[in-house]
Amino acid sequence: MTRKRLLIAALISLVTAALVACGVTAAAPNQSATTPDALKGSWTLVWWSDSAALPDAPITMDIEDGRISGNSACNNYTGPLEANDSTFRTGLLAGTLMACIDDRGQAEDTYRLLLAAATGWSIEDSQLSLTTDGVAHLRFAKTS
Repeated sequence: MTRKRLLIAALISLVTAALVACGVTAAAPNQSATTPDALKGSWTLVWWSDSAALPDAPITMDIEDGRISGNSACNNYTGPLEANDSTFRTGLLAGTLMACIDDRGQAEDTYRLLLAAATGWSIEDSQLSLTTDGVAHLRFAKTS
């Protein structure tokens, strides 16, 4: 792992620990809102807009009412999700802190950035696209 990646991982760990110690939690999604049925289920990433190739490790996303979770090539993640018929927005995502010293670490960073930037969604040809300003950046196939 490069020195820069180690420094970033250490900084994320420190900030996370400080937030947990202070009792800060991610804002919960509106409990009266429900996630559209078309989004619910398990999804596997099949394409992204970054020029880098997808890693050998699968990137997954599970969606239920108000929650998103999955595996981001190396670590597991979970957090709140606000979605309606056209919008898609994750809250602060928590994740495991396994060291990813191969291409999975870079893939994870790319995926988490693209996921956090998503503001909309659409389904076409049985694939879920997450979009930012109407441009698809992540595409998933439904697995269940």
